[in-house]
Amino acid sequence: MVSILVVSHGDFCTGIIHSMEMLVGEAEQVRGLPLLPSDSVESYRDKILETVKELDRGDGVLVLVDLPGGSPYNATAGNLGRANFECLTGLNLSMLLTAVE
Repeated sequence: MVSILVVSHGDFCTGIIHSMEMLVGEAEQVRGLPLLPSDSVESYRDKILETVKELDRGDGVLVLVDLPGGSPYNATAGNLGRANFECLTGLNLSMLLTAVE
């Protein structure tokens, strides 16, 4: 099973996960990782890599990002080739629901 990491500016990622869980129930292999004002892009990039490695159970990880070209996207893209994951941008509830089906 492919795990899902949702990254975003602020708490958008955790909020959208809660909304998804209201509709389909708890999803064990879905985790949110917000970029907080106190985070540097470099430290956030390291957190993303660590979380991707924790979530990967052999099938890789799908990283869903809120905004193309934003800091969460840039931090995610900085890890390409360093772990087994794919990245999609333009996060919305429909996208997340489709990914967890």
